[in-house]
Amino acid sequence: MRTSPASGLLPRNDGGQQRSVSGFSRSCTHVTTQSATKIHSMDANYAAQTQQIALAEDAYLEFLPEPLIPHRRARFISDTRIQLADNATLLYAEILQPGRKHHHPDECFGATLLSLATTATRPDGRLLFSEKLVIEPERQVLRQTGVMDGFDVFGNLMLLTPPAVADRVDARIGAAVDQVGGLAFGACRLPNDAGLIIKVLARETEQVKAKLRECWAIVREEATGTPLSPPFFWR
Repeated sequence: MRTSPASGLLPRNDGGQQRSVSGFSRSCTHVTTQSATKIHSMDANYAAQTQQIALAEDAYLEFLPEPLIPHRRARFISDTRIQLADNATLLYAEILQPGRKHHHPDECFGATLLSLATTATRPDGRLLFSEKLVIEPERQVLRQTGVMDGFDVFGNLMLLTPPAVADRVDARIGAAVDQVGGLAFGACRLPNDAGLIIKVLARETEQVKAKLRECWAIVREEATGTPLSPPFFWR
């Protein structure tokens, strides 16, 4: 678990928060955070996060932090660089809340700019895929079909793994849209046989976390043959 005494992310001039995680050959690692990450309001500059993840042969890593909570007028840029061997497995998650929606009406989708970029390569430099999510609520209405519609919380789960594992996981994930219950999810293939990407939309954070946990359990079983332990009562 990565811990920080800070109260959240603030505008920075020094490159912001930096994380680096390495998985050695045949290692099994689980990384999370102790709580959600708040991105505070700001009227100048931006908060930044840089993450470097490297996995060696046969390494297995679960990188599952708690949600991001962007406050009203927050500006946040995240750049994640992943490098992994052909037979390594990475389960990487992002959960993005709309803000402190019960705090003030303008907090829901009130951030100024959110940019989340992820790039994955092989050790020899071959590009597997690159994804960039840019959210600017003042320039684009999020409450529309094809974006967030009536949902509030977004979950993004990337599974980088050998094709055989991806096939088994994909067969078990499925897809559904439940407007009444407020949950939608589905999986699709990443390019270059890199694995799967799973998207989840819901009205509440707990719904997203529950669905991602179901996917996490499937991935751990198919990739390692080990069942997922019951959740800690405080999480």
